[in-house]
Amino acid sequence: MAGYDTAGLVQNVWGSAVQDEFGSPAFWIRYFSPCVYTPVNSSSANANMECDAVWTSGAQHLGCVSTPSSLDGTGADGSAAAGTFGVAMRQVWQWVSPLQLPANDMLYVWLDQDPGYNLSTKFWDGWAYRLDTWNFDDLGIYPYYPGLYCDPCNTTKNCSQLLSAIYPPVGIWSPDPQAACGYTCQNTPAWAAVSCASSCSSGGSTPTILWQFYIQYTCSTLDVDVSYGTPGFSYPSYCFYLNSE
Repeated sequence: MAGYDTAGLVQNVWGSAVQDEFGSPAFWIRYFSPCVYTPVNSSSANANMECDAVWTSGAQHLGCVSTPSSLDGTGADGSAAAGTFGVAMRQVWQWVSPLQLPANDMLYVWLDQDPGYNLSTKFWDGWAYRLDTWNFDDLGIYPYYPGLYCDPCNTTKNCSQLLSAIYPPVGIWSPDPQAACGYTCQNTPAWAAVSCASSCSSGGSTPTILWQFYIQYTCSTLDVDVSYGTPGFSYPSYCFYLNSE
């Protein structure tokens, strides 16, 4: 159940080279506003083209991540970033008619904390609370479940900031460690993802549920990272679902 994430547009990334190198994915994770890359929600045309490419790749699931320019601000800053993110995801859902909320109404959404960016507890709580309490399209459904992408072993403030958080993340998506080259979506390495509770971090017991075992260009020149969920956890079940092309 491995899949890809990319900063590029799926229709520009997916092709025979990626398929031959890493295989067909079970899911894609793409950036939504606010982010420093071109987001899925840049236009209705792009959202539909990206989702069409997701379907063409053999996947039926789209995960969501956002990377604000700063993560060490106030609760109001976090809430504002979450507001932009929540609207962007709903907008794509409105634009792409086959795109559905997961059947369990639990959409895991990620705050991207790359190395070098410190996370503040106040920013996280503002971000997480806004998404936790989001009434999706006024349907009486609250599907956004906030998670954190970070390297628990990095020296920046990440997992440790969650110890006093009022709204803990549903889980961690970790890029550590990087696996040896040669694995694919169908032949994943044995689970070895670093957690916040491991010896390199004092981040408490928040579980790592997704492992990015290849980061872009580690094993190839292709514009994709490869991840899969912890054993017993079906990450695609917590993504947007495409019920047709």
